Amino acid sequence: MKKDKRKDKKEATKRKLIFIALAVVLVFAGCANPVAEDGVTEYAEGGTIVITLGNLPDSDNAGAARSATGMALVQHTILLHREADGSLYRTVGPHAHGSQVTITAVTPGSYTMTVNSTLGGFPYASGIPSVSPVVVSAYTSTAVSINMNVDFTAFFAAHTGGLTPSAPIVLPLAMPFIPANWTDILTAIDDYAGVRYVALDLTAMPMPGGTVFDPRDPSPFAIAGKDRIVSLILPDAALSIADGTWPGPAVFEDFSNLETVEGRRVTSIGDNAFRGASSLTSASFPLATNIGERAFSNASSLTSASFPLVTSIGNSAFSSTSSLTSVNFPLATSIGDWAFFSTDNLTNVSFPLVTSISNNAFRGSIGLTSVSFPLATSIGDDAFDWAVSLTNVSFPLVTSIGNGAFREATSLISASFPQATSIGNWAFSGAFNLSSVYVPLVTSIGNGTFAETTSLTNVSFPSVINIGGMIFNNAPNLVSITIAANVVIDAVQGINNRLGDFRSVYIAGGQQAGVYVYTPGPGWAWVGPLP
Repeated sequence: MKKDKRKDKKEATKRKLIFIALAVVLVFAGCANPVAEDGVTEYAEGGTIVITLGNLPDSDNAGAARSATGMALVQHTILLHREADGSLYRTVGPHAHGSQVTITAVTPGSYTMTVNSTLGGFPYASGIPSVSPVVVSAYTSTAVSINMNVDFTAFFAAHTGGLTPSAPIVLPLAMPFIPANWTDILTAIDDYAGVRYVALDLTAMPMPGGTVFDPRDPSPFAIAGKDRIVSLILPDAALSIADGTWPGPAVFEDFSNLETVEGRRVTSIGDNAFRGASSLTSASFPLATNIGERAFSNASSLTSASFPLVTSIGNSAFSSTSSLTSVNFPLATSIGDWAFFSTDNLTNVSFPLVTSISNNAFRGSIGLTSVSFPLATSIGDDAFDWAVSLTNVSFPLVTSIGNGAFREATSLISASFPQATSIGNWAFSGAFNLSSVYVPLVTSIGNGTFAETTSLTNVSFPSVINIGGMIFNNAPNLVSITIAANVVIDAVQGINNRLGDFRSVYIAGGQQAGVYVYTPGPGWAWVGPLP
């Protein structure tokens, strides 16, 4: 009899322990993966909310049970999933041990759960009736797992903020990023946010369709709700951003109020991704290695671009980003054509690893005052055309200067290219403040190269072989030329310059190498050999 009483007492103790372990009331609204009272944790996994109802106490009974079964009775885990019709159901999770769960949705992310646990899978639980239902009420999750617009209705009704872009309603989501869900989200924002603004945090969203993030799904012309989103954190599952079309819609077309975007694991930003995103002020992609063509073209509010791992910058990637004041690309090795065209407020650029500056790369960048390309070996056509604020340039390894490379660089005073062997047509034309140019190894000079360089008084071309036509057209102040022997000089030398007269003297003297000086009256005369 005493033995039976002791057994009954032990069984009652077991039931009490189980009840204590499951009788948890949790109310919180905090950060992801919080740990609340009684060891209860919650996190979002796809469209599923995972809830762990604490550890069973390490009592003699619990310890004996673990020893008897060889299993660690550690936690009671419940997986909640929302179906397409909005209902919730339980799926089997780790250590669920046969629990039966009834869930009633209260508000988005808040659920009332009734847990009936039989613990029927363990020897020590054999024959023990189910414990009384345990109610976990007002359970609140920051990772809102929702499909249906009705959930958004309650969510937005509970918020009074979001009236200005600077104070948006923060909406973290954990539902799968699929076209149907994305359409629901945008439609709900459009229908229920009204004139309010939203900050979307999609960090926890799984992407069952792949790793390419494309917010145009399911229709590239869907607009609803996009203009209410001021901040966007992409899913951690997103490793790249899709390509947009040209001409055609950009990837983030119609996100007209998007100010900040972040992709923590994105490595590639597609063509036309943020083209025309006129409100965008900040873009953070710390792992990106590639930026596609026109990716940020005409993002006229973007003030800085820092991409520490990017190696390749596509054509027109930042063209017409008129507010851009600073860039940081320490690992970039290539810059595409028109990449920084018309970046009016960009003042200084440094690309320590770039070897080739493409055509029109900084054309029309009227605020640019200094540039650094220590490893560049070539400068493309019109690369710095109309860079009217550049004052001094030095490219220690450049061998080739393209056509119009510094045309109309009206503030340029000095230019040094110690390794350059060729200078293209009209490369420095219109640089009327240029007074010093250093090109000791140049062998070929194109047409009109120094036209309109009215401040240039002396030049030295000790290695030159060919000089094009009109290279000093309307450059009337040239008084000293140092030149190699037997140079072929084009006969057409234009107006208001002295090179035509020099050519005659040079040929008459047997194309002798040396220093030639101009004095009013006598004109050009050889004064000595090459230094």
